[in-house]
Amino acid sequence: MCEVYPPSEDTFLLLEALEKEGIKDKECLEIGVGSGVITEFLAENNNVDGIDINPKAIEITKNKCKNCRIFYSDLFSDVKKKYDVIIFNPPYVPEERRFDSIFDRSWHGGKNGREVIDKFLDQFDSFLDNGGKMYLLHSSLCDPKKTLRILKEKGFKTETLKSKKLFFEELTVIKSERDSNIKGD
Repeated sequence: MCEVYPPSEDTFLLLEALEKEGIKDKECLEIGVGSGVITEFLAENNNVDGIDINPKAIEITKNKCKNCRIFYSDLFSDVKKKYDVIIFNPPYVPEERRFDSIFDRSWHGGKNGREVIDKFLDQFDSFLDNGGKMYLLHSSLCDPKKTLRILKEKGFKTETLKSKKLFFEELTVIKSERDSNIKGD
């Protein structure tokens, strides 16, 4: 049985988008490090913190990324600073049943796939520095229009960096940054 979320189509799409962005010399936070692929990539040119709720994911990523700070946090529960860049590939698969295992929580997005996404959207801007950017992997299974509406209401402009159609869904990478035409906090 898998102990951490393995690199998958969504991981690689997010990685491609981040490679194209050329993020350098930034303070970065990856939420849900999983196998550590994204954190390891970002650590080549940035200061990176990575968080997860899965102790095995934390252990694996710490071993891959010796110069990163990897620690337990349920979303932002144990995050104490602001970042230039926040990256999140959230659990988004809609599922009525509740799952208790840590591994299942890496993909299970709740009844409509938005349970974790909505909590993240409520909190992330408090941990994003002025001029910071947020990158979110999103699935067509969990109402991306709602996410875009929430981001706009919070004063963020958005851009779709990459997308990929799969058999039963379309994955997109959304980049968000504060709209300079809208007064923020």
